[in-house]
Amino acid sequence: ALGAGARKALDAAAAVRKARETRNFALRALQGGGDRATRPTVDAIEVARVNDRMAAQLQKTLAEQSIEIDYAGAKILLDEDAVRHISRRHGNVATEQLREPPQVAVTLDDFARLPNDLRRPDSIKVPTSLRSGRSRSGAGVEFNKQRNDNLTIIAHAREDMMNEQGGPYVSVRS
Repeated sequence: ALGAGARKALDAAAAVRKARETRNFALRALQGGGDRATRPTVDAIEVARVNDRMAAQLQKTLAEQSIEIDYAGAKILLDEDAVRHISRRHGNVATEQLREPPQVAVTLDDFARLPNDLRRPDSIKVPTSLRSGRSRSGAGVEFNKQRNDNLTIIAHAREDMMNEQGGPYVSVRS
């Protein structure tokens, strides 16, 4: 059996590997090209899993939208289209500075921090814009992580989003 120190070191090493893997995935997605219409499938990476604490928060949050799904253990996925969308919409420093309030542009390092940020969000909530009804893309939730740049990760958790085994998953969007 591993001691607490050894387990902590293994967990830290796994976190570093996942961060590097996620950053490299984002880089490949940005260097790739094309759009969904020209490709039969979209590549995705699992950036985190929904732990029990997050599942309880998600369940409570989604109940506000009359959705009852158990997300415990669900994958949190980031796909190539999401990487390109996030970079196109939120990766330009000048554009982000013009937003009200001013924002910090998303970088490859932000993608690398996604696994850790998603495993330990400060809060999970329904965006104000969705409280009065669903968006076209489904039930949106915000995973908020307080950092120096006050990152907000928007992900979608919908009743029709099921993985190949029929289980629910959460998809990172913008």
